[in-house]
Amino acid sequence: MSTINHQRRFWLKTTLGASFIALGAGCSRYVPVDDVSVIRMGVPDVTARLDPRYATDAFSTRIGRLIYPALIDFDKSSIPSPWIAKYWEWLDEVTLSVEINNNLVFHHGKSLTIDDVVATYHSILNAKTVSPLKGPLRNLASVEAEEGRVVFRWHKPDKLALFRLTLPIMPADLLASGHNFDEQPIGCGGCRFVSYEDQKLVLVRQDGVKLAFIGVKDASVRLLKLVRNELDVLQGDLSPELVHHARSRSSIQVNTSVGNSFSYIGFNLTDPIISQLPVRQAIAHAINRPLIIKRLLDDMARMGEGIFPSEHWCGLPSSVVGYDYDPEKARQLLAEAGFKNRINLTYKTSTDPTRVRLATVYQSLLADVGINLSIDSHDWGTFYSDIKQGRFQLYGLAWVGVKSPEIFEYAFASYSTPPTGANRGHYVDAQFDNMLKQALVAPSMPEMSSAYKQIQRHLLNELPIMPLWHDHQVSVTRPNIKDYQLSSDGRYDALLLTRKLAS
Repeated sequence: MSTINHQRRFWLKTTLGASFIALGAGCSRYVPVDDVSVIRMGVPDVTARLDPRYATDAFSTRIGRLIYPALIDFDKSSIPSPWIAKYWEWLDEVTLSVEINNNLVFHHGKSLTIDDVVATYHSILNAKTVSPLKGPLRNLASVEAEEGRVVFRWHKPDKLALFRLTLPIMPADLLASGHNFDEQPIGCGGCRFVSYEDQKLVLVRQDGVKLAFIGVKDASVRLLKLVRNELDVLQGDLSPELVHHARSRSSIQVNTSVGNSFSYIGFNLTDPIISQLPVRQAIAHAINRPLIIKRLLDDMARMGEGIFPSEHWCGLPSSVVGYDYDPEKARQLLAEAGFKNRINLTYKTSTDPTRVRLATVYQSLLADVGINLSIDSHDWGTFYSDIKQGRFQLYGLAWVGVKSPEIFEYAFASYSTPPTGANRGHYVDAQFDNMLKQALVAPSMPEMSSAYKQIQRHLLNELPIMPLWHDHQVSVTRPNIKDYQLSSDGRYDALLLTRKLAS
């Protein structure tokens, strides 16, 4: 594998260098206009659901945070903190009263009130909305405005109730009129929507600075455009080779930080082969994660056995070891499960070069233990649609920006299958469902933490997904970009304070 990786890395570096030379030689007379009132971020694709009720991908969620605030956000320890909410108190074990800030104004001029909060939650709960955000709120009995506060009543006690109050708040009048938020999002956040067309999404901050998100599919072209002053900021979606190249250029700035995005391999448990635990265990033992992190990812990730990193209040300790690289054990598991001949499986992924390279490494490693892995790559929209609709045997994805342990119910509970949940692999486990119920009534935070750690150990044993690693965060900026700070979850909130100086 190391020889293959060395050859692939050499080819990429050579191709990238040639691309820079060709661009510089062929277009040397072009001088882009650099407007300090516009900060340009390059992204792989600006296809987004601007109606936050349907936003599930990372880009849509990050854009949504800039336009729509929620009642609750999370601090650096992933503990709920106020956002729109100013104060909250439990009136009894199933009734939560929330007071909100009353100084926010929607972008169409209407002041935010508790009626907007109530209308947002009613819209999500409405069966006609068919929102994927509805799943975590299935225990919510009612949301009403009472005596100047929003009162949430739950069917039964839920210690994660506060963690669930993260819906982006929308204006009640526009919800009532059937306004198309995908075409014209209206929120009360730090940015207002300007335009969205031809792979370019433009927002404007309260100080008049515009944020332009520009879609450039190829990562090397994105970097080239930044070097040529056609873009100002890149974040994530850059191969280690491109990051190396960026670091070699004194004209641009590269920053990295530990991240909490969780990469994994998903399994379709309705498939007759994948549904067998020994097969999933064999796949887990066949994939050499430490070597992939070191050689292919250039140490820009850290091992992860659960969705949350060890510093999260319910993350598994770093001492927990899942499935080590053991091809002999993988072959033994397959043989004991009755698979004497080679198994044919298909792995679905996006066309992102790094994701495709990972897939080819998986393919080589699995071939060594008797599994023929076909790679089925598609553009992001097609790929993600297939995953949500269950059209896969195996796939590769990442959970991005997850802070609350409600993710375990949303992604793995037997009743959380799409479209109202993210249990895309159709994992059904009565013991797991019962563990979730017990965690929700834990009498204290430490006991709840212990319960969710036990849940993650159970998932590690049952393997509805295969944990891979927590990816680092990376940004590349031009030297005149100041105050752009990386967040561990990859959010774009730093753009609200970023400055662009005259170059």
